Formats: sequence, C-alpha cells, structure tokens
Amino acid sequence: MVIIMNNKTIEIYLNNKEEYINEFNDKRLSSNLSNYILEECKGIPHKEKLTFLIKTTFNMDDKEKEKFISMLRNNYGRTLVK
Repeated sequence: MVIIMNNKTIEIYLNNKEEYINEFNDKRLSSNLSNYILEECKGIPHKEKLTFLIKTTFNMDDKEKEKFISMLRNNYGRTLVK
C-alpha cells in the first residue's frame, strides 16, 4: 500500500482488502491506514476540504465501496467524508 498526500488530496493505493480492513473488526479501518491519514491531516486547518483519491489493484463492487466510505466516515466523522 502506498499513500501520497499532495495539495490537500490524499491518494490511497490499495493492493488488497487486508490493507484497509482492521484485522480485529471488519467494520473499522486498519490501524496503519487510519494512523497515516491522521498524521497527514495534521497542520491542515480544520475547515479545509480534503479529497481522497482511492485506487485499487483489485475490483470492489458497489457494496464494498460503500462499506469503505462508511469506514472512513466512522473513523473521521461525516463532515470529513462526503
């Protein structure tokens, strides 16, 4: 997994589902991904808009995409992820 932050855009490259799903709770983000996103957000004003660009090397159906978005929302709040 490679994540790059550039100009308020966080690009997330996932090679497999295990890179974003928490190993203990499949409804939560992985600790590594969660911690990295929080670190990259430090220093950015609270009201500043962030963009997540997520690319995968595997197929995600619509249900999996919605689950991933829900995981982001649950981790960071609904106002962060639209």
